[in-house]
Amino acid sequence: MHQLWLRPYQAGVARLAVFLLLIVSSLACSDPPTSEEVRLLQRQGDYKASVEPLRILLEQEPDNPELHLLYGRALSRSGQTQLAVWSLRKAAEDPQWLAPAWREMGLAAMRIGDFPAAIEAAERILEENPDDLRALLMRGESYLGQRAKLEEALADFNRAIELDPDHTGARVSRISALLMMERAEDAEEALAALDLSAAESSVDPTTRAGLCASRGVLLAERDRNDEAQTKLLSCLEQFPSYAIVLEPVMNLFDRAGDPARATEALRNALARVPESQSYRSRLASRLFAGGEREEAEAVLRAGAELADPGVRTTAWTELANFYLDLGDLDGAIESYEEALRLVSDPPQLAILTHADLLARAKYNQRALEVAKQLERDAYRGLIEARVHLNEGRPGRALKRLDTVFTTWPNNAGARYYAARAAEQVGNFERAIEEYRQSIRSDAAQTDAGLRLARLQFGFGRLENAVHSATQHYRANPDDPEGVRVLFMIAKFGTSASLDDMMEQLRSTPHWGLALSLRSEAMAKKVGVDQAISMIEETPGVDFDRPAFLALLRTLVRQLVAADRAPEARERVASALAARPGIAGFHEINGLLLEGLGAPSDEIRAAYQAALDRNGKMPEALAALGRLAAADDRIEEAFDYYDRAFAARPFDPQPAEWAAGLAEKTADLKAAESRWGALAEEHPWHAEAAHALARLRFKRGDSSDQTMMMARRAVIFRAGPEAQRLLIEIHRARGEDEIAQQLQTDLEKRLEPEGVDSGASAEG
Repeated sequence: MHQLWLRPYQAGVARLAVFLLLIVSSLACSDPPTSEEVRLLQRQGDYKASVEPLRILLEQEPDNPELHLLYGRALSRSGQTQLAVWSLRKAAEDPQWLAPAWREMGLAAMRIGDFPAAIEAAERILEENPDDLRALLMRGESYLGQRAKLEEALADFNRAIELDPDHTGARVSRISALLMMERAEDAEEALAALDLSAAESSVDPTTRAGLCASRGVLLAERDRNDEAQTKLLSCLEQFPSYAIVLEPVMNLFDRAGDPARATEALRNALARVPESQSYRSRLASRLFAGGEREEAEAVLRAGAELADPGVRTTAWTELANFYLDLGDLDGAIESYEEALRLVSDPPQLAILTHADLLARAKYNQRALEVAKQLERDAYRGLIEARVHLNEGRPGRALKRLDTVFTTWPNNAGARYYAARAAEQVGNFERAIEEYRQSIRSDAAQTDAGLRLARLQFGFGRLENAVHSATQHYRANPDDPEGVRVLFMIAKFGTSASLDDMMEQLRSTPHWGLALSLRSEAMAKKVGVDQAISMIEETPGVDFDRPAFLALLRTLVRQLVAADRAPEARERVASALAARPGIAGFHEINGLLLEGLGAPSDEIRAAYQAALDRNGKMPEALAALGRLAAADDRIEEAFDYYDRAFAARPFDPQPAEWAAGLAEKTADLKAAESRWGALAEEHPWHAEAAHALARLRFKRGDSSDQTMMMARRAVIFRAGPEAQRLLIEIHRARGEDEIAQQLQTDLEKRLEPEGVDSGASAEG
């Protein structure tokens, strides 16, 4: 099987998703899918690839219980648990599919930690068949998940073993129960017996690898770390290609504060099994996270040079993902095209992905040429709509997408583009509804949750904004933008809600960012001294680790502001010495030098050192833009600002600076263009809408487009100046009655306590 699988990625002006593709020979033809083809996909574990074919089949047979079971299973196992429930309950109405449907609901509940729901599902099955072995195991393991009713869990596992004495899973779960009941000796004895019986029987290698690793993990849990390390390394020697063994080995080293050894273990495993793309991808990810971008790229490219065409196809696709993560669309397109060349007859979805990549990169004609190969009008419609958006025709894009929705109503990407088009024509209520539909279809595929949260926040609908941002964060837990937006909204809520958010983020990779945002808020409210104390008194913070980079940046700013520069220098020097390959530490060094008034050459050198390690680091790019603008190197400043905004589109500041610089240099045409681009990307940005309307009206334009921007500025609370501009535009259009009513409203609003400029929709 050849795999062409592109993850959601950050590129261009928004975080956009590329269609997930798993190219399978059974789907290489263009005929409608069959239920047998879908079953084949699921037998191969390709659940997400089966979602769309099942949608098509259910349109033809909406009451088919087996299709509902398969569809629910596909959604559940591709991370869309909430969407799966309706179809699974529909399947469970048929006695023939009751047990598998409830079993799938139970497994889905266990995956998200909803153990009461899993217990309910197991008991529904056990009502029909008290000796259903898998239901007994599900209920027992759910009890363990709750860390409650351990005796009942042990009883379930004992009964399962009575039903099948050789069932390895039941015996392993029984060992887990014994450990949780603090019967460590009984657990070790049971595990030794299980390991011995596995070695003497025909138990498959995967199970034997897991048992071997389990003994090492048990030793570690009993604080016998030297024995655990010896055992786990021995397991890795016996089973080098099994992630179930490699994982605890790496965890052992990571917990011991020796990530280099964990990476080396992974590197050695890949050397033994070079065809393992999971090892290769994970090694590249660790190298990239450690600042070794070039080595990460080399690791992925080495996979593209192996003999097996299937491995090469997957390697080229992973390279495409790598470039997408960097925002390098050209590199992603080139790599994906290499992958496609290795597939003799790529299916329609592969062609759609290729066209979609080209459209995202604004290679509009190439995208349309590739789209001609697409047989389904809905597929062509997606590409044509994207091209309409690229070329500034949002109204036509909406009309084309409306034809797509008649046959493909649940396409998350199409709904997302419809929302973007609706924003551009000023139809915010439709944009909100389209974003909601996109989230319902697949919250993880786009940044719809974030954009909806910003829109709702702009309208002052704080509860709706929190809900949308939370949906995005749950579906995209690795995306820091979700955390930033949640904090932005939380500043307008209660301190209790902020405390609750901090507690939820404590055990996540975003803990450093959360502390940083909390400290910045504290500094504004109670001063930098208390903000610094909060940081320094927080346990577990290690400023030499990249995970706390955002917090170090905040601390350095605050230490400089508090005239404690020596402490800031010491922190930055320590981080640079520990991890010289981390771009962020060099950027913070530049920030420190800038705050201390160091020579501009030194400051630029520090920021450039950051870019040498990560050419798309937004903070370093924006800083170099500021320095260039201060030295009147205007075009250079624009270049840095544009690159910074492209690297992190959700931060409007570099685009604001660029538009302001254009106005300052009296290049009003460029200023209008730049404010317009910002207003398109951030339609809730009150200042951008106001500036654009102001510049257009200044040159005598009182058209509908100018009016739309002026109204938008008022809607998103740009302040009295925005309303005055709107009044002037109405008068210029001869709409005196409307202008007078707005004037009266404005005067009433300003009478009691003077001018209130309102809250910026950017927060």
